[in-house]
Amino acid sequence: MVVIAGFISLSLSAQKDISINHSINDDGKKLSVKIKGTVDGKAIDYNKTFDVTGMNKGQKDALKERIYDSLGISSPVPPVEPLPPVAPKTAIEPVAPVEVNSPVPMVVSKTQYTELYTIGGDHPFTKEIRFNPKTGILYMKYRFLKNGEETTVEKSIEAKDKSKEERDLIIKKYEKEIGVLQPEII
Repeated sequence: MVVIAGFISLSLSAQKDISINHSINDDGKKLSVKIKGTVDGKAIDYNKTFDVTGMNKGQKDALKERIYDSLGISSPVPPVEPLPPVAPKTAIEPVAPVEVNSPVPMVVSKTQYTELYTIGGDHPFTKEIRFNPKTGILYMKYRFLKNGEETTVEKSIEAKDKSKEERDLIIKKYEKEIGVLQPEII
């Protein structure tokens, strides 16, 4: 079994400035761990492969935890597998992405500070956007297929003094950066 976890995070808490890319590949015989980024301005570039033949999940998890501990960072929380899109009970008008003229099924759930999207079509993905007005943290999480591999990317940024329109521009810029096609949502 091959497991790839992509994770991008930028957070500001307790004097820590972290921007890390994590990639873990486990084919049952070899465990490849790649961690690249910065912690408080200090560069991290870790790329090692381990022979894990005969190791159980607990032993592999312990190995990964030791790697993260040795680098002075916490291990990422594995993503929950996205749920398949479900037809909404109330009619939501399908929206077409920029490059396709046919309608794309979409499920949207919004509260005052949280937006969840499941978007189908030729390039399906899920998207979670959360804004905490008390801390000013804007959290973005995406799950999609990239080069045939399931990819999850997350990013948290400090947006305390940003308006809703400014936060929307930050989201659109990030979506362009990671290559997610975002339909116009009314």
